[in-house]
Amino acid sequence: MKIRRILSVALITSSLVAASIGVTHADDSPVPAATNSAAYQAALAKYQTDLLQYRITVIKNAITYRVAMDKYNADWAIVLARYDAAWKAAQDQYQVLRTAYNAKVAPLAAIRKAATDKADADFLAAIAVAGVTNAQLDLALKNHNAAMDAA
Repeated sequence: MKIRRILSVALITSSLVAASIGVTHADDSPVPAATNSAAYQAALAKYQTDLLQYRITVIKNAITYRVAMDKYNADWAIVLARYDAAWKAAQDQYQVLRTAYNAKVAPLAAIRKAATDKADADFLAAIAVAGVTNAQLDLALKNHNAAMDAA
């Protein structure tokens, strides 16, 4: 039993060692080497210059955008103020005309209301009488309709 345990531990250990050796040999990528060649230094300098120019361009574009948006918002506020002024003037004119119209129509509306109230009262009085016949109800209905049409 002790031998089996020793053999299994030895087998597992050798498998782990073999696997780790296989993994290290499987990596074919070259080892990175620091280079200070002139071409590398020139490319790095160009990259740094281009990156700096890019950052400057981004900031300039952001500033230009903010200025343009400020101008747009100011122009839009002017347009809205003009529109609101015209709208308010149109509303005021409408209110003046509506008030004048209501003043002209008020006497006619009062006359119509009085006529419809009288027609309603006459109709209710005609049908409230006890023992009303169908002919009398029909006549009251016709009279009410005629009075409403006349009003």
